[in-house]
Amino acid sequence: MAPTRSEPWPLEPSPAVSSQKQNVTNAMTDDMYGKYCPAEPATLQLESNFGPMDPEAIGYLQPTTMDTPLEEMRRRFAHDGYLFVKKCIPKEASLECRRAYFEHMRPSGLLKEGSDPVDGIFSHADSRKYLPPGNLRRLFGLKDDPESDRYVELMISAHEAPFYLDLCANRELRDFVSRFTGWAKPHMLQRTMLRAFVPDSELTPVHYDQMYLRAGPPTSLTAWVPIGDVSLEGGGLMYLERSTDIGRKTEGDFAKHAGNLTDEEMVSAFNKNMSDGGFLSRDTVAYGKGVRRKWLVAEYEAGDVIFHSPYMVHASCKNKDPNSKIRLATDLRFVDPEKPYDHKFVRNEAIKTDPPEIYNLRTVLVSLAACSGALLFGMDMGIIGGVLAMDTFKEQYGLTDKPDPVIANLSSNIVSVIQAGAFAGCIISMWLANRIGRRLSLIFASILIFIGVALQAAASGHIALIYVGRFITGIAIGIASTVNPLYVSENAPRGIRGLLTGCYQLSIVTGMTLAFWINYGCLIHVSGHAQYIIPLALQALPAISLFFGMLFANESPRFLAQKTPDKALAVLATLRGLPADHPYVRGEMESITLQLEEERALAFNGSGWTLVKEAFTVKSYRRRTFLCITLMMWSNLTGTNAMTYYSPTIFKSVGLSSSQAGLLATGVYGIVKMISCLIFILFVTDSLGRRKSLLWTGIVQGLALFYVGFYIRFDPPTVDSPPGAAGYVAIVAIYIFASMYQFGWGPVVWTYCAEIPAARMRALQMGMATASQWLFNFVVAKGTLSMFATMGKGGFGTYFLYGSFCFIMVVFAWFFVPETKGLSLEDMDELFAQDSVRGKFVPTRSVLVNEECDVKIVEDQRFDHVDRV
Repeated sequence: MAPTRSEPWPLEPSPAVSSQKQNVTNAMTDDMYGKYCPAEPATLQLESNFGPMDPEAIGYLQPTTMDTPLEEMRRRFAHDGYLFVKKCIPKEASLECRRAYFEHMRPSGLLKEGSDPVDGIFSHADSRKYLPPGNLRRLFGLKDDPESDRYVELMISAHEAPFYLDLCANRELRDFVSRFTGWAKPHMLQRTMLRAFVPDSELTPVHYDQMYLRAGPPTSLTAWVPIGDVSLEGGGLMYLERSTDIGRKTEGDFAKHAGNLTDEEMVSAFNKNMSDGGFLSRDTVAYGKGVRRKWLVAEYEAGDVIFHSPYMVHASCKNKDPNSKIRLATDLRFVDPEKPYDHKFVRNEAIKTDPPEIYNLRTVLVSLAACSGALLFGMDMGIIGGVLAMDTFKEQYGLTDKPDPVIANLSSNIVSVIQAGAFAGCIISMWLANRIGRRLSLIFASILIFIGVALQAAASGHIALIYVGRFITGIAIGIASTVNPLYVSENAPRGIRGLLTGCYQLSIVTGMTLAFWINYGCLIHVSGHAQYIIPLALQALPAISLFFGMLFANESPRFLAQKTPDKALAVLATLRGLPADHPYVRGEMESITLQLEEERALAFNGSGWTLVKEAFTVKSYRRRTFLCITLMMWSNLTGTNAMTYYSPTIFKSVGLSSSQAGLLATGVYGIVKMISCLIFILFVTDSLGRRKSLLWTGIVQGLALFYVGFYIRFDPPTVDSPPGAAGYVAIVAIYIFASMYQFGWGPVVWTYCAEIPAARMRALQMGMATASQWLFNFVVAKGTLSMFATMGKGGFGTYFLYGSFCFIMVVFAWFFVPETKGLSLEDMDELFAQDSVRGKFVPTRSVLVNEECDVKIVEDQRFDHVDRV
């Protein structure tokens, strides 16, 4: 009977199973299980880190053919702790990956000159730069070695290459795991690296997987996949015979003595209760003799896969291949997503397991201070529409004695010039943030805001000064709108990163709401020119908060890690409220450092122009570039910013003719948006699917706008008369429109555009998305008033146009926007590489989210704890 989801996995051995071992009936005559012995152990020249392997301590892994009945496979796995499956995946798939990998690595000088890449013959010209292959340059004194740098960069960038992604997504492998385990939709957790082991390279000491996965139950299944043939002399993965009991006992003993450990140490192999820095032993030979068990080895062929239990003890031999062939392999871990597993692999579980000290007031205050930039953006959007509706402003700037189209053009110029500045600020922001840092960029933006606001408030009827002031303010907003989310996300703990980053959108709508009520208060309580000067001047308040907040805030640890790692560690420890030597802080710092290494590798040998070309010529990248640009376009063509910039005019068109009533309705409009955004961030952001949110909110927005358009066309309000029942319904429709935007085409679009780019393209494609946002924001701001003046009485055609855009974008989302909810960032590569993205997508692999760093340093010894075989 196949295991069900309620039964434990891995399969546990039992006395009954053990007693059956001698009565195995092979399903096929070519099944060598129990008979496999490719060579006499005495003839082998196997070597460990501590010297030659004793022939008497060597045995052989027993292979299983694909035709073996599943029940027999499960019985063997339960008894042996492993299942060595011959021809599990197509041989061609393995060899093609091997060939492509070594073609990719050729510029590093790794291969012997003139050799066939599929053979992977090592060049001994300068072996130092390849030893050990699994560790990064900084751990082995290679920091200033350009050739070693090039090797490491190529090695890391291979993980984004199609040949490796194709191997990870192999359908035959996934289907076998599903049949063997009985899991309906197994997830693949790619948590280690592609590793090429050159002759005589350092090996992995003795360990078992669960010691690195103990933050969850032993529910994983590991597949070690040799990429190409591996001879007996070439080493490879070797197992301690029937050793799952050792893993279980070790975990049991660990649990008994874990009372003196922190929560972080209890789920880590790197703590004071584990010997040899997280390994059972570094001396493979001595360990095998000590427990009186043999090490089982095998000769692997391309297409073979060996599966093992998380308790199975294993290590590897040195590569002594007589032809100097490089041993290439990867290990893949599968889990049943419907059962518990190590929380480090689970999204949104970090807050339950991370040290509570990291969720502290300092982190929140730093994030809120940075979000002052978004508050300014919201205040400007809200204030300018109200100011344009004030009679004192109109008189001062000549907006009363001109034809309506001219007034509409001047008003739209005043509004839209800030978007032009923001577009420019967006373009320079990423260079600025990487040049002077996130913190100083935000301080610079706040200074520009002071200048821009001062020019606006002091313009005294000179419209040119208004233009200049708003353009400068726009540059500042463009910088802040790009750097702010970056700064917050780089400071925030992983468990509340989404919440704190979401405060950016909340700050925008909060700024709008404040602006609406400032306008309303000034209209009824202030007279003369001060009526509009005060709202314009109050835009400086968020700039003051941003300036002084950033003055006393820390720089982003991630930015500091690029230049001064020691200072980055100190800042990170302060942010997390933990000592610098705490395991959590060390692990997060290692993760930051490794991510920077990967980003350098992904950018290796690729100019900016090359990336731009790839963004439009590689199918998977082209689809995502298209979506990033068009989704931001549609987000603006909903008309939401038209509603915000010109809300008093909007409400006047539906019957609220007095300035006071229009500004009051505008204030309520802001409250509706703010509450809707708050509800979405706190309760909805991770529960609704992206695609579903875009579809149904787009429909409701379109219906709301069409109702307003029909009302103005067929039952227009009467001047100086309160709106009737249909008019009040139109006002409610506008509020519904605003609320639905906060549940769909507002925050969802930003989330979607941030998560779909490939790592190699993330900065470029997100930059394109942001530029698209400001460009179409400018188009809407510039064109809306002219449309109100020319598209029918009361501008009813404007509502039909924006409503039509809402319906068109629903059709667009239906055909072109795939669901990404629950997918890792790395799953996006597989999703967008499909021929069609419309169908239901089940990833064949799921990359680790928020995992701890694989590379550790313990007692000044350098090693990599993963299965480096």
